[in-house]
Amino acid sequence: MPKNKVNSGILAENECLFRCPLCYGQMKLINLKSLVCVNRHCFDISKLGYINMLTRATQTKYNSQLFKSRRAICQTGFFKPMIKKISRIMMRNAHCQNKGIKILDVGCGEGSNLSMIQEILSQNLESDLLGVGLDIAKDGICLASKEYPNKIWCVGDLAKAPFVDKQFNFILNILSPANYAEFKRMVCPGGMVIKNYFL
Repeated sequence: MPKNKVNSGILAENECLFRCPLCYGQMKLINLKSLVCVNRHCFDISKLGYINMLTRATQTKYNSQLFKSRRAICQTGFFKPMIKKISRIMMRNAHCQNKGIKILDVGCGEGSNLSMIQEILSQNLESDLLGVGLDIAKDGICLASKEYPNKIWCVGDLAKAPFVDKQFNFILNILSPANYAEFKRMVCPGGMVIKNYFL
């Protein structure tokens, strides 16, 4: 099955997570191809299965080669102690959450950290897990959606995150800039923001 079809299915099940980054209106998935808000602002799903919700083109210093290098470092196990520690914190607090657990990784890059954490949690928890990655760098999100298709990947601006209020049980912000006002808005009651800025 094409990756965009896999991700379209996940988006269809979770369209209620999204709000328009332009007008903050409610969004609907139309024909498994586009998220469209009540004011008809439209954001298409790419062939790779991610959705670009930036409202204007943005230049970043992060390119495909940087994200490939970061993935190579992740695959050596360099970040494993950090990933295990974050996963343990999440597992200790998962019992406070509802049946399904939604995880947002803000500044997710090429998706390795979210994928590894979700894998550890899925082996230790009985809850349904949804992983959502947000990054302003399209190159990182492209790599993430190619490698890890069973998650929601969004190109977007953290200052105008395209998600409705109080939706995420856990918000991860690993080695990436933060916006605490947006974190507070998006984390659900009893949820947790995990910020890691050093190894």
